[in-house]
Amino acid sequence: MRLQYRTVVESVFVAAIALLDFSCRTQAVQNIERCIDDNGWPKLAELREGRALPSPDGRLALSCDTGQDDSGYPIHSLYVCNSANGQKEKVFEYCRSVWAVWAPDSQHFFLNWKNDPDEMTCLIFAPRLETNPVDLNAMLIDIAARDTWFENMQHEQCSIFGVQWNDKTSIDISIPGTLFNENGKWSKSFRLFLRYKLGDGFIKLGKKVRTPE
Repeated sequence: MRLQYRTVVESVFVAAIALLDFSCRTQAVQNIERCIDDNGWPKLAELREGRALPSPDGRLALSCDTGQDDSGYPIHSLYVCNSANGQKEKVFEYCRSVWAVWAPDSQHFFLNWKNDPDEMTCLIFAPRLETNPVDLNAMLIDIAARDTWFENMQHEQCSIFGVQWNDKTSIDISIPGTLFNENGKWSKSFRLFLRYKLGDGFIKLGKKVRTPE
């Protein structure tokens, strides 16, 4: 009888934990949705020349300027500036647009980089460390090739957006995408919601899928 009672209690406990986990993930998705528009794009201000983005501790700032490449096309440079001595270091070059958000502890920032009219890449920088940025797109495309939860997403079918810092070590992510059939007709739209924890990997929060009626 005690064994049966213990089994029931353990089952209830496991069910309660699962329900709590589902509730937390649902709340996380709702929080992300409040920060994106109808197309799944984050409501962030574009980083533009002449508009610095200071870190929360005020010690660093992001800035950009515009030059030209060898062919005469505009090319932008992103800098991390030291607020105390005015020194700056170039950390990235890009041709279109970027949106950046500092982590609460000022140790990292993520960068949404529009490298194509229909594609967005999310990179994570650690400006105080001499390390290469973390490319979330490359990581996710590799994972998606082995996990059907990701709706067979490809680079040409979706964009990966950093939306906000959940805390100083994790980022909430939105991935809107569209799939077409062999005739070129729309077959499915999806929106994936994830959280990336620095040095630890991705957590699936939820997804929404829409198909033709």
